[in-house]
Amino acid sequence: MVRFISRNIALVLAAVLAAVAIFSYDMLHLLARDYPRTVHSIYFAIAAIILSGLFYAGINYIKMMPEEDD
Repeated sequence: MVRFISRNIALVLAAVLAAVAIFSYDMLHLLARDYPRTVHSIYFAIAAIILSGLFYAGINYIKMMPEEDD
């Protein structure tokens, strides 16, 4: 049973992520229709999370680079 789950986890994860994406898309459109200022704030929050992730990835990339010997 564990082998079956580990082999097919990608299919289950794809279905779950598709459902989450559809739900998020619908909810954002409902919010945009009824509360446009809230959606604007949500977009700012998403942009802040993405920028923080990029900054974190850049710092980790710099840390993993080999040190130069002079």
